[in-house]
Amino acid sequence: MNSRRRFGYGWLLVFGVSLFSLLWLPLVHLVYADFSLREWRYSKPVTFPSLTEDEQLVEVTLDREVFEGASPGQVDLRLAEEGGREVAYQLVIERGGKRQQSVEGTVRDLGHVPGQYSSFIVDLGRESQLHNRIKILTDSNNFKRVVAVEGSSDAQSWAVLREGVEIFDFTVWERGFNARNTEVDYPDSTARYLRVQVINGDQEPLRISGASISSVDEIPADVVPYDAEITGIAENAEDNVTVVEVDLGSANVPTNRLTLQTSSVNFYREVSVDGSDDELTWTPVSGRSEIYAYDTAKFTGSRLDLSYSEVTFRYLRATVYNEDNPSLSIEGIEAEGLARRVLFLAQPEEAYSLYYGNPGAGPVSYDLAKLLPYLDAESPLPGSLGAQAENPEFAVPQPPFSERFPWLIPVGVAAAAAVMALLLFGFLKQAKKSLPPPEARDGSE
Repeated sequence: MNSRRRFGYGWLLVFGVSLFSLLWLPLVHLVYADFSLREWRYSKPVTFPSLTEDEQLVEVTLDREVFEGASPGQVDLRLAEEGGREVAYQLVIERGGKRQQSVEGTVRDLGHVPGQYSSFIVDLGRESQLHNRIKILTDSNNFKRVVAVEGSSDAQSWAVLREGVEIFDFTVWERGFNARNTEVDYPDSTARYLRVQVINGDQEPLRISGASISSVDEIPADVVPYDAEITGIAENAEDNVTVVEVDLGSANVPTNRLTLQTSSVNFYREVSVDGSDDELTWTPVSGRSEIYAYDTAKFTGSRLDLSYSEVTFRYLRATVYNEDNPSLSIEGIEAEGLARRVLFLAQPEEAYSLYYGNPGAGPVSYDLAKLLPYLDAESPLPGSLGAQAENPEFAVPQPPFSERFPWLIPVGVAAAAAVMALLLFGFLKQAKKSLPPPEARDGSE
């Protein structure tokens, strides 16, 4: 093969590789994205009291406008100083939780004074064990009693830990329904002995079989209420159900609980919840759960809330199963969800804004997340978000290169394949010319 022909084939090879690289270059470029304010559609100024230190932790709670304008999961949130420099933040969702540890104890001196009270003593074996909850074990049903709990280090001198606490059980056998609470919480104590008094009055004494003691550390969930409007209440006589449709006013608002408001009493119903973004297609949010409200001589209490795993549907629908009972009088409904808080370290004399509304932005990870355990995160400086503003420099992001020109990649691949085929054909043709005739290779004349 002469040098000119080799140069020609080499030029074609370079052309093919270059063409293929140019086709993929835009896709590689899409992987990297700088923080540029003009790519974020909305912003809100962050205001907070004057700092008392050189650097101080500030928290702000996200509002409905942020949920509506931000990407799902709020992954596009960015915090920036007035000059546009990005500031590290941490998005915190306090879901709450409970840590419970049992404490061994022995129940003794169990008895009752007719017409007055039942009582018993729990010996925990030693002092210094922390405890703050006692559960009275009984197989009695349909009762309501008032309880007092006392503590002592020597079983001689007693101090009141808690009194006037109501325990109860309400059972409807034919419905398989039971509402029950026999736990009494009291302040943290290390007393070795507990004395419990259950006021019976003129009622039959409870059948008490013992008690369990524990140390409970509960962190309540941080929740915020959201406006919810009932847009329709429909009665389905054929299925004996009441359907309550609710509009939260905007999409992407995270909720995990609805609470019905009703003046009806002495009822028990099962309720299911569905969600939708368009009021046409509905998705189950929760299975059937119970609501009730009773005001009787034996039991007074209610539960009207419907809890479910967090969703971001704009529309929710509660279906109340009435069976053969009259419909409830539903006057209103409340919605709530877990609060989202943004924590960041603020500097004196700096102005900050929260940016959101960039569908192409992904989640961020800052060192602040690992630094927070060493900061005073229990009492940050409370901040607030101002009015939403649209970014005048915002330009609607263009679809990815591959979506704007979907034909380009297959055409480019086909062109590259054609070039490679031509190269291969040329090489084979040249190789064939360079080989001796078949007769010469066989050794014949």
